[in-house]
Amino acid sequence: MAHLTWIDSSRDETWLAGLRAAVLLLRSGQPVLMRTTAAAGEPYLAVRGLPDTAEAWLRHRGVALADGSAFPEDGLRELRAPAAAVFGGAGSPYNHASALAALGVPWFYVTGPDIAAGALRHADVLVVPGGG
Repeated sequence: MAHLTWIDSSRDETWLAGLRAAVLLLRSGQPVLMRTTAAAGEPYLAVRGLPDTAEAWLRHRGVALADGSAFPEDGLRELRAPAAAVFGGAGSPYNHASALAALGVPWFYVTGPDIAAGALRHADVLVVPGGG
């Protein structure tokens, strides 16, 4: 079994860099795992067989990583790269789209007619801005 590297995305100062790293790794074809049994404050994202060059690249960009032996490997589930649809028919979708872009999540706008035509088959999540 290949070496496991944990992405520390469990603290206020590490979560954005950690989640962005996980999305970028997924989009590049690198398997990323989520530990569903992680306790509060423990890393819950891991990469198996992370190449040394990718590890150095992540560390250089401020992503906190921990050795795989530091945490148990129970409850691991493989993730896949997400895609989001942002409803653009009402509300103000720009902040939501900006947050998705900051995480590296591919997104696209949809309207009511787009949804009726089946556009959501290309999305894992539908973001519907609202409030105000």
